[in-house]
Amino acid sequence: CDVSSLLPQYISKASSRQRGGRAGRCREGVCFRMYSKQRYESFVDETVPEIQRIPLIEVCLQVAMILKSRQGLGSLLSIPEKLRFDAIIPLFLSLALDPPSLKSIVNAQRQLYDIGALNAKFSITTLGTMLARLPLHPSMGKMLLLSKVL
Repeated sequence: CDVSSLLPQYISKASSRQRGGRAGRCREGVCFRMYSKQRYESFVDETVPEIQRIPLIEVCLQVAMILKSRQGLGSLLSIPEKLRFDAIIPLFLSLALDPPSLKSIVNAQRQLYDIGALNAKFSITTLGTMLARLPLHPSMGKMLLLSKVL
């Protein structure tokens, strides 16, 4: 079972320039760069947004929980009432500043369906509602809930 975690990685060239620009912004300051020129040259130009780097299973579960009631954000975002529920989560996430790929969203929805957090119409189930309340990866949350029941 995959547990979401952010792994340490080098910053991008753009982040390095931005951090350097912060030194001396309010008062005199110096920016110390603790890497070599060769290391700097190996940095990527721009950092890939986090939503495009991480597994989306937890994000999709939270979105499904938020959109459980069409009176919630669904009405605020003018999501049509007759829209198939499996399209609502991708539509919602497509509104992000840097939206994740459709393939990532579909994979996350499929995983949530496989563990019983979403039903065949991709709406959140009672189990999904309980899992969304836990500060755990949905698969681990299901194991925890099942261990309590059994």
